[in-house]
Amino acid sequence: MALTLAEANRMVQTAIAKAEELNVKLSVAVCDAGGNLLAFNRMEGASAVSATVAQGKASASAGFGRPSGALAADSPVIQSIIATLGGRMLPAQGAVPIYKNGELVGAIGGSGATAQQDEACAQAGGAALERLQNGDSARAYCHALILMRVAPSGYVLSTVRWAVDVHYQPIVVADACFDADPRRTEC
Repeated sequence: MALTLAEANRMVQTAIAKAEELNVKLSVAVCDAGGNLLAFNRMEGASAVSATVAQGKASASAGFGRPSGALAADSPVIQSIIATLGGRMLPAQGAVPIYKNGELVGAIGGSGATAQQDEACAQAGGAALERLQNGDSARAYCHALILMRVAPSGYVLSTVRWAVDVHYQPIVVADACFDADPRRTEC
């Protein structure tokens, strides 16, 4: 089960929202299970080097299936693996692995703030995927009041509040029905 571009972009945007909340400038990278870049964004004002660092942290987290800060940077084994892969992994705090249904599908990494803030933003981005998996679909904030039916008396109003999911398919959030005639129990 692969990580989709829509999911990766959602995670990047959530991580950036967390960075804005913390009032820091960040680069955020999401990579697939092979450590290859899938989605990326550098906030205005984030340092240029943070782009490379965020990708390196995410690649390391995906490669080892654990937070990049949990990797022993001075381990000869870790150093050998990083060297073999051309040095593109960075074992420094700021990235977390991403799992879908128990399967490692990638990682999200941040850079530009403190290591703890980078990781907090990455964790927020990863949590966005968990919310999507648990049915809290990424509803775009477009709701509508739709006149569905009016009874001959002119009093019935059916409404539907709706949104769209991550695939831009409409979903019903809530619906209601009203009739001024108290004898009427169904719409």
